[in-house]
Amino acid sequence: MKIYENGNNWLIEDQLDDILLTRMNDLLDNSLDKLLKDKEGYSTTGENIEQYWLINRGSNFSFRDEEFKNIENEYRRQILGRLNRSEFLNKRRQSKITLKNDKNCWSVIGGEHSFHQPHIHNIGSFDGISTLVYLKVPETNDEDRAENKLFAILDCNPTNKYYQIQTKIVTINPTVGKVLIFPDWIVHGTHPQSKGIRQTFNIDYTLTLKSESSLNYS
Repeated sequence: MKIYENGNNWLIEDQLDDILLTRMNDLLDNSLDKLLKDKEGYSTTGENIEQYWLINRGSNFSFRDEEFKNIENEYRRQILGRLNRSEFLNKRRQSKITLKNDKNCWSVIGGEHSFHQPHIHNIGSFDGISTLVYLKVPETNDEDRAENKLFAILDCNPTNKYYQIQTKIVTINPTVGKVLIFPDWIVHGTHPQSKGIRQTFNIDYTLTLKSESSLNYS
């Protein structure tokens, strides 16, 4: 697990387990025709890109499927585990971390020349985190090439999201199963894709830190 930090900004990079990754792929491969589809979304751009919603609060759409429910529960458990193991959220106090799935869940399938414009998630939110898993990446993907990579700007202030002094940009090379976790005020995007297909599984959560001293164990 890698952790990138800069002031109040952070990003966790890790690898999802193969079993959950397979379940995610199977679910989406078998369910795309049942999901809410749009050609271009908030940041998705290009002729060869499609976005499929499993949960879209703005459209009051939720995919009613038992396997999706089980996958989301296990995924949330694993995200919580990574947040707890990172310990950086608990530097100043002992806290209990909870996640609530009250935002959105979607999958983006992008082809040649598609990309994501620089953007943030859940504008006006200061208690959310964004997560994504790479399900498929182009075979042409190369660690030393800028194509296909995600970039995140870690100089954003949570009270003024676009304030920057000396821009600190982290670039992430997508590989199958890589999971990223970061606050939803982090500006991020992708370079235009060169070849092949890239697919992600994305869920946003509300994150709550509760001080251990305020917890009631009775």
